[in-house]
Amino acid sequence: MDVSKNWNTRICRTARRRKWANAIIEACRPRLENVFLDWLEQRLPTDIFSVLNLSGFSVEDPQEEPIRWVVSFETTGDKWLGITIPFVGDTAMEAEVDTC
Repeated sequence: MDVSKNWNTRICRTARRRKWANAIIEACRPRLENVFLDWLEQRLPTDIFSVLNLSGFSVEDPQEEPIRWVVSFETTGDKWLGITIPFVGDTAMEAEVDTC
């Protein structure tokens, strides 16, 4: 087995996953910015993971077109918020906020 080819394949897969994950976070950013301004009266920092934890990711029905899926976050500060951002295809819908 060619070890260098195996590592090369792993590195490429990791890079693709990282690019995909960054694209999802950037698609969520405008909705998260709105939540932070409306609910916390502050701006979302550049490093969103300094104030948020990624708490969930789900796909409703992978066979449906366009695909519907959600990404969920929780704030880490003094005021807890659960934030769910639904997507239809590549489009982020209005964030849903839970305060309980």
